[in-house]
Amino acid sequence: MDSYFENEELDEFESIPDEILSTFPDKNQWGELLFDANGNMPLTPEEQEVMIQRLEQKFIEVMDILRISRRDPNSNRTPMRIARMLVKELFAGRYQEPPKSTVFPNRKKVNELIISKGITVMSVCSHHWQPISGDCAIGYIPNKYVLGISKLT
Repeated sequence: MDSYFENEELDEFESIPDEILSTFPDKNQWGELLFDANGNMPLTPEEQEVMIQRLEQKFIEVMDILRISRRDPNSNRTPMRIARMLVKELFAGRYQEPPKSTVFPNRKKVNELIISKGITVMSVCSHHWQPISGDCAIGYIPNKYVLGISKLT
C-alpha cells in the first residue's frame, strides 16, 4: 500500500545531520539573521517595509515565470499585494513582540483545571505556507500563580 506521508520513513524524532545542517546559511544575502519557520523576530515598521519592497520584486519574477501578465488590470499591483499580505497579515505575528503575560498569585489555592474555550486560532503551516484557522480550548492547572485569561484568548 502506498503511503500518504512523504516522510514516513523518517523516525519522528530524527534531526538533520550536522554535516548537512552546517551547509544551510544562518544569514541571508543582506547579512540579516535567519530564524526557524516558527520563530519570532520583532521588526520595526521600517524593516517590514523594506521586506515588502524586496518581496514585491521577487513576486514580479514569479508572475513572469508563471506567465501572468501584469498589464492585466486584475494583476498589475498583485506583487505588492502579495508581499504586503505575507508581511502584514499571514506572517504578522512573526514580526511582532510576543504579548506580555500577566500572572496573579493563586490566593484561593485553585488546584482544578482552568479552561478557556472558543479561542480563534489563525496561523500559517510552516511547511506549505497555507493559512490555518480554527477554534481551540486551552486548559491548565495552576500552581503558585494564575495566568491572566486575556493572554489565553
